[in-house]
Amino acid sequence: MERYRHECASREMRWSRYLPAAVLLAAVVVDLAWPQFDTFPLLAAVSVIAAPMLSLAGTTVSGATARLAGGLLALRESPAFLTRPVLTQIATLGVLTVVAAFLNRMFAREREQLRSRCPSESDGFVFAGQV
Repeated sequence: MERYRHECASREMRWSRYLPAAVLLAAVVVDLAWPQFDTFPLLAAVSVIAAPMLSLAGTTVSGATARLAGGLLALRESPAFLTRPVLTQIATLGVLTVVAAFLNRMFAREREQLRSRCPSESDGFVFAGQV
């Protein structure tokens, strides 16, 4: 039974790794289908969603991809690319990518501490083999 739970959990984790790409794709599709809607909040969420699930490289690549997609979508809307709102959005996506990278390192450090922590009898934890 324990083995089944582990396989189920790993399948769920594999699916969740595609969530940042799915949000990015949704932002692009919504922006292309309905140009009057602003998809910046979806693009801003991509790197923050990636932080707890992907590696540091995956988090930064997802943030850079969101910045690139935001820039291309803004370029499609108007040929005057270097406007203040567009530059503000791209800079915000960059800052959020940096924040997501810091969060990623914090999550990785916390996971490593949890893995390396050796439970003692004083913790009150009882595992199946200890009864």
